[in-house]
This record gives sequence, structure tokens and C-alpha cells, in this order.
Amino acid sequence: MLVLHELDDPSSNIVLDIPSSDWFVTHAYNGFDKLEFELPVNSDYYAIVHEECKVTFIGSRSRDMRFIVKNVDEHSDFVTVDCSIDLDDWQASIMKSFRTTNSTLDEVLEKILPIGWSKSGAEKFSKRTTVEANEGEPIKACTPLVVLDHVTEAYGCIFNFDNIGKVIYVINPDSEVASGEYVSDELNLSSRPGFVGNSSNFATRLYAYGKVDEATKEPLTFASINGGKEYVEDFRYSDKVVCIGWSDERYTVKENLLADAKRKLAEISKPVRSYSCKVEQLNYNVWMYRVVVLLDTVRGIRVNHQVVEWKEHANIAEDEVSLSAVQPTIESLVQRSLKMDPTELIKQASNAYTDAIKRATDLITGSYGGYFKWIFDADGNPMELVNLADSTDINKAKKVWRWNKSGLGHSNSGYNGSYDLALLNDGSINASMMTVGIIQGGNSYWNLNTGNLSLYGEFRAKFKDDATGITQTIHIDPDATTSLISDPSTVFRGPAILFESSDQYRYGMIHSYTRQKYNGQNVYTPSSIEVLGGVKYSDSPGGYGVFGSTVDTSNGKTLGNSFIMATSNYLAGSRYRADVWARVYEDHTYTDAGLSASDPNGQVGVQARIDTGYLYLGGYLGGFASGRATFQKCYWTSAQTTREYAYTRFTVTCDTPAKYGLYRPFCTIDSYLDSSKYIIGTTSNAGASGWNVWTETFPKQVITSISATWGTATISGVFDICTNLDMHWNSSNLYSNFTYLLYTIGVLGNI
Repeated sequence: MLVLHELDDPSSNIVLDIPSSDWFVTHAYNGFDKLEFELPVNSDYYAIVHEECKVTFIGSRSRDMRFIVKNVDEHSDFVTVDCSIDLDDWQASIMKSFRTTNSTLDEVLEKILPIGWSKSGAEKFSKRTTVEANEGEPIKACTPLVVLDHVTEAYGCIFNFDNIGKVIYVINPDSEVASGEYVSDELNLSSRPGFVGNSSNFATRLYAYGKVDEATKEPLTFASINGGKEYVEDFRYSDKVVCIGWSDERYTVKENLLADAKRKLAEISKPVRSYSCKVEQLNYNVWMYRVVVLLDTVRGIRVNHQVVEWKEHANIAEDEVSLSAVQPTIESLVQRSLKMDPTELIKQASNAYTDAIKRATDLITGSYGGYFKWIFDADGNPMELVNLADSTDINKAKKVWRWNKSGLGHSNSGYNGSYDLALLNDGSINASMMTVGIIQGGNSYWNLNTGNLSLYGEFRAKFKDDATGITQTIHIDPDATTSLISDPSTVFRGPAILFESSDQYRYGMIHSYTRQKYNGQNVYTPSSIEVLGGVKYSDSPGGYGVFGSTVDTSNGKTLGNSFIMATSNYLAGSRYRADVWARVYEDHTYTDAGLSASDPNGQVGVQARIDTGYLYLGGYLGGFASGRATFQKCYWTSAQTTREYAYTRFTVTCDTPAKYGLYRPFCTIDSYLDSSKYIIGTTSNAGASGWNVWTETFPKQVITSISATWGTATISGVFDICTNLDMHWNSSNLYSNFTYLLYTIGVLGNI
């Protein structure tokens, strides 16, 4: 049963009372199910069926689902309505970027689940991997639904959606095992199933490569864990060697690369074979992803086949299934070559239209009928050829072709109706819809099947601002040239995007060069990206940046260079400029990074050089205008007095202390070194905004010499006895009280 919810009243529930034969649901392998139904043009429902209104399918054998009307196609007497599964929740928010590393499937889904949704089955996937757009690049400006496409590829899973219960089911198609049932034209098929066989992507040997190592420039392989072989083989279908290559920069673990290479080869090492049949031929025992053994007595084969599509009708006897020996998602994952020339791409795209061409041939040659009529003028001369596709009566036919002196036209509304396709005698073509494969001219082509666009030569797109009259142009030049202002003989060549203007503006550009002229010779280096900001006048400020490899004009060495510059007069090479750079020579003789600002008075900045081991600091050390400086200086300008052998305490507080960390102060004390006045300075009490300083002096006097004598006595002839000690000493004054100046320098650090 189908229930319509009007666009302007989503809470409405209108049961579509249409014949069961006029609608069906297609359950797709990837979970993006579709609903299709037909209505008579004069149906009352037609007036309320609009694009983006929703239809609920209440199934008797599968769960209820909600769909969204996406296409309404009116024919002569009926309307075809195509609906897609309602996944608006998965497109209701957007993320600026999304990228995860070393994450499980369960962890990834937790980050993107819409509010109110739950998941089931993700915990069965223990694999940890990276989800990203390209190697090292996040998926940008994406919805959760866009992320799901990348998740499918990363984890080898597919999804089913319960959009009413708001549950996403994670399916592992490889986990399905054969049910033990046999399907055969001799056993349980009432008629021959439709058969399609294809081996265009057949291969028995797969070479696989992962991320390229920056040092060695070699891609990751699994040779070290695969007997020294960079490939895997599968000769179960054929013993001939047919090679294919596969490269994916997202692989950084050789074990994962090997496992996925084996999985991919297992699918392409046998022909792609599929069958379609009525579900009643399978005794109605069918569901998505079910695996059965199909016996083809004509070809003498028995191969496991999986249900990859199920068309569900109101009447189960009308249900249809598609059985395939190859999972649909696998076929597109392996490409024949890492690089294909335009000729091969054109050939492949043409092959994709073979079926469409055959169908058109059958239609024109009469397999499906059609009648031709000549229309004559008053003199009996033929003036028009008419093709009536759906009736022999010119007044009743709706699908009509007319060919006369004005051109060739097609109508869906009869001989006198409107013509939505016309090839006119002035050479113009008017069409509401065109289905084509490849548009090609010379060496340029546009493959509309794959989306590949290749243009040989330059490309320009212009825009005129009506308010100013200025014309702005995006110009793609495959061989643009730039040069150094300081040395015009140093020329850089390569493709560029130029932003031109009809005004006095000097255009900006993004330049990717691989050729550099140095000392009159072409030097080929790894590609560099050069960004030049446009300026209006010769003395206008400008900016410049370069990233990549170039040749140092001072010594001819290849230099890895990242450089950004802003200057007050870019075209003249002004000394008023600011720079940020990082440089390294190919032979490692020189590696540095830094930033600087300069004017005619000099230059200040920071430079780190590994060849010298120095970190160079040029200029005053201080903080920004808001304070919070790392380096603080505090000092007393007034005189301080102390006495001998004393501790004196002073408190220092910074004016603008840094927000985090502690200051470790150093003390210096001015005194007369040629006198006997010595002072020892000590520090303590590091703090975020201040500290205490103690000073200690030596004693005023020190003992220079000592003399001593004992008093003696004789008692009854006994040896003298000491009675007292007479001591004398001499001393020297070190200094008297004096005045000094105390200075401190604070340095921010951690405990």
C-alpha cells in the first residue's frame, strides 16, 4: 500500500488507490531503494503529486519505508513517478571537513549519525582505517550522507536504511554463505532466466601499490610478506596471465593492502555473470543478499550467486530478483590502468552505449512497431515524412516525428502538438533532453558517461561587471611563463590559472611550473606552485608565494622552497617587505626556516639554521602592544643602601606579565670592583607577575691574625697547670655602608 503526504501538509495521509500492477519497490544492493508508480493523467491524485512530497510504502513482506518524489514524467495518457528513499535526515547538516584515522566503523558512524538515529551491525567490523577524500586530505563541505560513500569504500560494507524506525543497518555482503539451495532451468526454474555475461574487467594477476614514500619516492608494496611478489594471482577460472594495476595512496599498512588486493582479485578473476528471474521460480524463498547455487545446464557451470536486486510488487508472484556472481560495488573499484590515453577512454565509453544503440536500432527497424506516412502538397509532391510511433491514425498518435523543409522534430503531444526536440534547417538544435556519450573535436573531448573533460589549448571564461564595465577573465594557460623581477633571464614555465582584468590591474595567477631556465638552460624540477597576487599600479603593495622545488640562481642547486612575501612595492622589489620561508637543499648542505620584516633601516626577525646549529634572533625582545611579553626587564634607578653581613629583600612586579608560566629572574648589582665592597646577589620566589630578590653582603671586618698565651702554675712540685688563655687578634675592615644600584631581568619559563 502507498500513502501520500502532501507537500504543503506533511501530516496528511492519503491512500493511493491505484492498481497493484502499477507500482513496485526496487530494493537496491547499496541500500538506496526506489519506488516507481504510474497514474492516469486524469487521476485525482495527479494534482497533489509534486516533487519532494513524500510517499510511505507499507509492505507486507519487508519493512515499511518512506520515499521522496524526485521525478514526475507525463506521457500521452499516463504519468510515471520516480521516488528515492527518504534520507533527508542524512543531508540536514553539513560539516566543513571530515577525516578520521585509525578508526573502527563503529567509531566513524558515531560521529556522523543524525539526531534520533541508531546503528546496528557496525560492531562486527573490527578493521581500523582512515576515512578521507584523498591521501591526507579531509572530505570537505560534506553531509553525513557524503561521508557514507567514503565509509563504504574504506570498510567494504554496505548500508540498509530503516528511515521510519531511524536505524542504519551495516551489511557485510561477504558474510553471506550459500543457503544450500540450487537453482536450475531443469530443477526449479519454469523458464530460462535472463542471462548477461561480461569479462571486460577480467584479470588473473593484480599488482597493488599504496602510499608513496617521500624519501625513496617508491610506493608501498606487500612484497616483503608475499614471497617477494608485488602482485597476487588467481587462476581458478583461467590459467592465462592477464595483468591489471591498482594504486591507492590511502594504504599505509602492507597487510591491509594485501588483504584488499586478494579480495578485489577474487571478484575480477572470473567473468561477471548475472541472471534475472521471477521470485516464484525460487519458491518465494528470497531476500536481499541471499546466496544460492545456480546451475546453468547450457554452459555447464555451477556458481554461487547472490541476490543483488529485488523488485517487490503487491503480488508476490510478480516479484523479480537479479542474481549475480559479482557484487556490484566491486566492479568499479579496479581500473585497467593508472593512466589511460584519450583514445582508450573514448573506446570504453563507446562500449558502454552498445546496449542503448542496439535498442534504438530495434526500435527504428520495426522490432517494436511504428508507421511512416508521406504528406504531399497540392501538386502531389512529397513535402513531409511523418513517423507515428503509437498509432496508424495521424490524428490519434501522440509520439510523432516530422521531417520537412524546416527540419526534423519530435512531439509527445501529437502531430499538431509542441515539439520538444528539433533539428532546424539553420543548423541549430533545440532539445529538452539529450542522451549522449562523448563530445569530441580534434584532441579535445568530453566524456559525459564518466565526466572526464580534456581540453587541448587555452581556456577562457569571461564576466563583465555592468556597474563598472570591467571585464574579468579566468584564463587557463597550459604553458604560462613567469620570471624573477631581480633576474628576468630566470624563466619559469608550466600550466597556470590567470585572473585577468580589462582595467589597469596586473592579474594574479596560480602557476605550476616544472621547467626553469637557469644560465640559459632548461632545468626540470619537481613541480612548484607559485601564487602571485594581482596589483593595480606599479607602486601598489603586493604579495607572492611559492611552494615546491626550484633552482637556486646563486649556485644552481635544487632547492625545496616554501616562501611567502608581502611588500609595499612588489613590482619594484621594495625593501619594505615581510617574509616567511622554509628552505632545504637537495644535498642537505643548507636547511633553514625563518621570518623577517625589513625596511631601509635594517631587518629584524628569527632564523633557524641546522648547518650552524644556531637560532638567530635579530631585533629588540619584547611583547606586542597588548603586553604579556615573554621577556620582562625591571630595575631600580634609586640608590639602595645596605650594611655588613645583611640580607636585604626587594620586591619586583612586572607591568605586563605573560598569561602562562613563571618568571625566573636574574640579578645584577652595580658596585666598585676595585674596592673591597663585594655584594652577592641571589634570586628566589619565581612567580607569574613578580618575584622577591635578596641581597647578601660579606662582614664588615675579617680577622687577619691571632696570638695567644697560657698562664701556668706549679703546685707541690707537680707539673705546671694552665690557668687561663690570653688571646689577641688583628682585624681589617672590608667596607663601610655604601650605595649601589640593583637591576633584574625576568625570563618566562616552566616549572
